[in-house]
Amino acid sequence: MEIMKARNDQHPPDETLSARLDGELTKRRQQAIDTHLADCVSCRQRYEQLADLRQGIQRLGGVQAPERIWQAIRPAAPVRQSRRVTWWMLPAAAALAAALAWLGFSWLGHPPAPGGNGQEASPRAALQAVQQAEIEYVRAIDTLAAAWRGNTKFHDPGLRREVEQSLAVIDGAVKKLRRQLRDRPRDIESRQQLLALYQRKVDLLSELVLAGDE
Repeated sequence: MEIMKARNDQHPPDETLSARLDGELTKRRQQAIDTHLADCVSCRQRYEQLADLRQGIQRLGGVQAPERIWQAIRPAAPVRQSRRVTWWMLPAAAALAAALAWLGFSWLGHPPAPGGNGQEASPRAALQAVQQAEIEYVRAIDTLAAAWRGNTKFHDPGLRREVEQSLAVIDGAVKKLRRQLRDRPRDIESRQQLLALYQRKVDLLSELVLAGDE
């Protein structure tokens, strides 16, 4: 979706720059954006940051842990499937659902219904919902990490090192996103990517903890 015309005296928002990265603009609009980027240093820097972040996330892929980690986990798979919803994820799941609801109505461009009851989403409320989801994810991750590191089943130093390296890859991407969000706290794409990274870390740690309980 095209957000706005880009003249040299206008600064396109991140949504437009993301659309340019995704090839979603018309040829004419893309040319206008490119002309603006050629003249505007600040917008060009924002565009390059978005492109760099996008490439980093793509390189991250699914944050696939080394095969040896999954070989250690797989024996517990049948039991693990029946225990996938665990107590440590309930607050994070509830907070994430609330955040996604706010995001859908606020930042994705859906106007409030006429004659509403005053509960419509606002950018500030949406940001608070996402921040609460982040808090709950961090709590869940801290609990899971402590449980995994205290588990003696994964006693192989090499295996533990590989797990730590996989977690470090996710942590590196999280730090990069959080640095970007300090400058642009309402950047919806970065917020979504941050929550997705938290979910990946929770998924990996959950698999490890549940496998270690068997």
